[in-house]
Amino acid sequence: MICCIDSNTFIWGIKKKADPGQEHMIERAEYLFEWIDTNKYTIMIPTVVLAEVLAPEPLEKYPVIMEAISRNCMIADFDIRAASKYGVLFMSKIEEVKKLAKKHKIDSQKMKIDHLIIACALVHNAGCIYSTDAGLKAFGQTHIDIRDLPLMPAKQQDLFGQEVKPLIQPRKKS
Repeated sequence: MICCIDSNTFIWGIKKKADPGQEHMIERAEYLFEWIDTNKYTIMIPTVVLAEVLAPEPLEKYPVIMEAISRNCMIADFDIRAASKYGVLFMSKIEEVKKLAKKHKIDSQKMKIDHLIIACALVHNAGCIYSTDAGLKAFGQTHIDIRDLPLMPAKQQDLFGQEVKPLIQPRKKS
C-alpha cells in the first residue's frame, strides 16, 4: 500500500519539529513511519508537500532533506494527470467546496493546497492520506481514506509498576 503524508506529518516525523503543545505528535509520526516500514508499505510525499516543507529551510539544508527523502520515500509529482484531477475535484465542484471551506473556516489558499495534495495522492495510487488537518479531511474524505496519525500503544507494566515489553513485538526491519 502507498501511504501519502501531509506537511505536518512530514515535519513531525522526518524533521522532528513541532509547535509548542504538539511535541507528542513527533512520537506519533515516528510510530506511523515505523509501522509503515514494518509493513513494507511505501511513504508518498507529494511535491506540493515537499515545497511547503522546503520553503522555510535554508538552501544548504535542501540536499540533506532531499537525500533522506529520496532514499526512503516515493516523491509524487504534481503532473498533468494530477492537474486534471485537481480540476475535477476542485473547480468542477467549486460551490460545494466553498461551502465546506466556510463551514470549517478554511481560507482559499489552504483549500487549494489541500486539493492539490488530494489530487496528487489519487493519481499516484495512494491507499490513504495520513493527516491531522481538518480541511484536508473535509475535502478528501469522499475521495480517499484520510487517516489520523495512530495513537501510541499503551505501555505495559507488571504488578510492581515496571515497564515490560508488549506481548506482540513489531517485526524487525530486514
